[in-house]
Order: sequence, then C-alpha cells, then structure tokens
Amino acid sequence: LASYQLRIDGAVRKPLSLSYKELRDMPSETRIAILECAGNSRVFLVPQARGAQWELGAVGNAEWTGVPLTGLLERAGMDQDACEIVLEGADQGTPAEEP
Repeated sequence: LASYQLRIDGAVRKPLSLSYKELRDMPSETRIAILECAGNSRVFLVPQARGAQWELGAVGNAEWTGVPLTGLLERAGMDQDACEIVLEGADQGTPAEEP
C-alpha cells in the first residue's frame, strides 16, 4: 500500500497525487449505498453485448467509508465545464473467465 497513489488530473487547475497514507489521514465519511453493475441484465440485450452475460442480481448493498470525492475534486480545482469523471484502476485486460 505504501506505493499506491491516487492521481487527479485532466480538467483541473492543480493536478493532485495523494499517497494511501495521506488519504487515510484525511477526514472520512461512512455511507450506506446500493450499487448495481452497469452490465446487470445484459443477457437480455439484442444484439448481444460483449462481456459476462449477467442475468439478474448484480446488485450489492454495503457500507462504504472513505474520503469524499467532492473535496478532492475541489482541492484539485476541477474545471466547471468538466462533464465526466473516469476512474482507472491498476488492473488490466479482460478476465479469461466470466464470473
């Protein structure tokens, strides 16, 4: 974890890199949220979409704790004209098998 970095760049005035420790030292919030996979029910699409052919149930309810993204974007000076946030992980490629 010592080498992990969160980088905020793109449509911001002050690109920002934060270590895992720096994030852990910031005030955090806990929220309960329901998340639904964007691929949920993809098995019913015509024409068939690429990827795992989820039917129903790719939904989870969990308690999440962390630093609110809003404050980090404000700190980086996000442009008012920015229209999307792209999250990119360290993992790569397509799984060899479907879940």
